[in-house]
Amino acid sequence: MSEDLIYPRHSAAERIALAFVLLALVGIPLLALGYQFLLRPALAPVRVIELVGRLPTSEQGGWTPETITVQKGEHVRLRLTSADVVHGFTIPKLGIETDKWLEPGKVQEIDFVAEQAGRYEFLCTVWCEAGHWRMRGAIEVIDPNDPIASARDISPPATDWVATGIDIDAEHPGEFVPFVPPSAAHGETIWTEFSDESILDHFPDADLRLLSPSDAFARLSQPASPATSLSDVERWDVVAHLWAQQSTLQMRELGERLYERDCTGCHGLSGQGDGPGAAAIEHTEHEYDDMSRPVTDFTDLTAQAGASDMLYYGKLVRGGMGTSMPYWGTIYTEDELWALIAYLRGLGFDFGQPDE
Repeated sequence: MSEDLIYPRHSAAERIALAFVLLALVGIPLLALGYQFLLRPALAPVRVIELVGRLPTSEQGGWTPETITVQKGEHVRLRLTSADVVHGFTIPKLGIETDKWLEPGKVQEIDFVAEQAGRYEFLCTVWCEAGHWRMRGAIEVIDPNDPIASARDISPPATDWVATGIDIDAEHPGEFVPFVPPSAAHGETIWTEFSDESILDHFPDADLRLLSPSDAFARLSQPASPATSLSDVERWDVVAHLWAQQSTLQMRELGERLYERDCTGCHGLSGQGDGPGAAAIEHTEHEYDDMSRPVTDFTDLTAQAGASDMLYYGKLVRGGMGTSMPYWGTIYTEDELWALIAYLRGLGFDFGQPDE
């Protein structure tokens, strides 16, 4: 049998026709994808918005404009600059932050497309002077199919701390206070040798977010508790272990990044309330007495022992009403709020990892 019968040869016209079929099946879809994802975005108009940062106490202090309105899916380019001193810039819920500080007279550009309608706050990330917290603004993303969406904050806090009845404005010293920062690693070792049960099994009816460390210490000190045979130092280490179990290392690392970006200006690098903002607040005349209250020292074990995680949550979400503490409920997601709280705990407790 000849090879021509087994493998028939095609004429030139047939080969050309086959090429056109392949082009239609493969080439046209590729061209469509290329247009959709490469050419079209490149040709789409870019809306350029100038955004200028100024010291909050100046005549036009803060960001200009303070509110920016854009359309859902619109390609926006922010041209950022400072009119006076070094500032920083971030839109947390869009995952946008400048690579460098904003220096006076120098321009940085940031492109973004907001695919979800809603309200996104932006803020300065560099301490500039008293009133730094006023360096905030908002991007309102409009969806014509949902006219009121632009007024809703993106990823708002999900925990109803108000319903718990906690008074976040009240003083909260702990009834029981450790003499030294309790060690979570030591507490884990103690409990592992002491009991084959999880320490969580001894708090089955408790929402630990509502308990202060002082409350937990009191429970472990009750006559019916097996931990009464431990010393006070050991029980406090077990309390630290209990709190360490409420978070992960990844959570605390996220909290540390947020703290360094947003909190060190007032609370200081180590949480002792000694940041440059604390000094500015102390030496500034305030209309209300509460505004002159010292910045919280998170290494103060009396305050740490008496504060529940929910108290910290409420403080972060609402801010310290009548004090210099700004609100962060519109800035952080739910996960970020709890991550920051976990890190704050580590400023008073020793959450170091157990020895290998």
